[in-house]
Amino acid sequence: MSEATPHSGRTCPECGEPLADGALLCLKCGFDVQAGASLWPVAGEGPYELSEPEAPPTLPAAAFSVPQQPVVMMAMDQFVDKCLSAWRYGTSNFRASFKLTTCWTVWIIVTAIMFAVLNSPMGMMMFGGDIMNVVFMTIPGVAALVLSGFSLRFYLDTVIGSLEGLDEAPDCPSLQVREFFRLGVWGLIIACVYVLPIVTLPLLPLGLLAFTVTDDARCCDVFWALRAARRHTKWLGMLWMMLLMWGVGGGVVVVAGGWIVAVCGLALYAGCLGILLAALVFAAGASIVMATQVTVYCMQFRCVGMLGRYCPDVIESLPAVHKPLRSTAIIAVLAGLSLTGWAALCGDGVLDMMRISWFDSSSDADGGGGGMPIDIAGAELPTVMAQNNLRVIHMTLLGYARDHVGRFPPELADLRDLPGHALFSVSDPSVPLVYIAGQRQGCPRGNVLVYDPVPIEGRCAVLTVGGDLLMLSWPAELKPRLASQKNEPAP
Repeated sequence: MSEATPHSGRTCPECGEPLADGALLCLKCGFDVQAGASLWPVAGEGPYELSEPEAPPTLPAAAFSVPQQPVVMMAMDQFVDKCLSAWRYGTSNFRASFKLTTCWTVWIIVTAIMFAVLNSPMGMMMFGGDIMNVVFMTIPGVAALVLSGFSLRFYLDTVIGSLEGLDEAPDCPSLQVREFFRLGVWGLIIACVYVLPIVTLPLLPLGLLAFTVTDDARCCDVFWALRAARRHTKWLGMLWMMLLMWGVGGGVVVVAGGWIVAVCGLALYAGCLGILLAALVFAAGASIVMATQVTVYCMQFRCVGMLGRYCPDVIESLPAVHKPLRSTAIIAVLAGLSLTGWAALCGDGVLDMMRISWFDSSSDADGGGGGMPIDIAGAELPTVMAQNNLRVIHMTLLGYARDHVGRFPPELADLRDLPGHALFSVSDPSVPLVYIAGQRQGCPRGNVLVYDPVPIEGRCAVLTVGGDLLMLSWPAELKPRLASQKNEPAP
């Protein structure tokens, strides 16, 4: 444009370059004559020769770590807010909690009925023998394991919903007996790793979170859990604060509700409204209390899921590969240490519970020593049958004594609820049992009350006043005891 017309004698006010006639722009510096300002940011030799912009100043690496702390604190604040608002989630979960509570209520009722039947005189006669008792009690045990898996699946769905950011409560899972049994076994394994050893209890939320994500034995890797807990101590500590807060608060509500239900039930029963109405009120109140407890558990599991959502590094640090041998070794070692520790803590009680025995030889102070307790696991069938027969007689005698100021009947034949064949020896039905009359519940505990006169391998089955069932040799042990015992009440 400036070369097309002759110079007019005007120069650029910025750089002094001569301007062509009618020129509005200096081609050298980019100065706009009309605007009175340069259009190009950097002066140079023209629009195609601008200098490179200066590089921004380099900051030390430590300068970039400062903004990360507010981000972490913001995530922690959101985590705490979600945990504190878990009560809203729990109330929306109350209907599903009722379904879970109903299943456990049915199991409790059925188990109680089975115990009552097995311990009744008729049940002992029909299902005599501890092998049969073990078989019958295996059914409630397996049912409890399946229900535990059902409950664990429900709670794990709560954790999954928290990880995905869902506020809706999960539905009760559909009936899958095999899957629930597997989850019940896994629940026992997790308890052996994180609960029974006591020292690993603080790592339990991490194990549950890992099992939700992996569904394999990586959840039992306590070494990973220790590393994760060391790296995220504040997160784990805050989680436990939330769990304890909801646990204590829920426990207070449950205990208070239980007291209210019990008082209302007793008041209705005392008010002559009938035991049936009181039982209905008590059952309804107990269901509400149990559903409240389940709701509290859901709130706690939601907090566990929130840990994985707002601190994802806990999940990302899980081992990428499952190592079965390593996991099996950890489970075996911790389970063995747990059983050994609890056995040492509780003394011989744990060992006695692991051993099926109906007899007590600890009555030496009362004059009941000298007998041989029967270990049912190694006893022969005649011995078991003889002892079961005496056990039935003992329960019937106790019922008679309650109605007669602690006195036992003059004769066994006065026991109306006792079957006729129970009055005779199991080994020889033609020989009646020997009953030592004239005694009462206040007599010395070791006094012989009833015994089977037909020896089994040289020993007679004996029932004492205190309810001990012994096998005493005849005549070396039983005859001297009969001659020395006193029927007067103990002082």
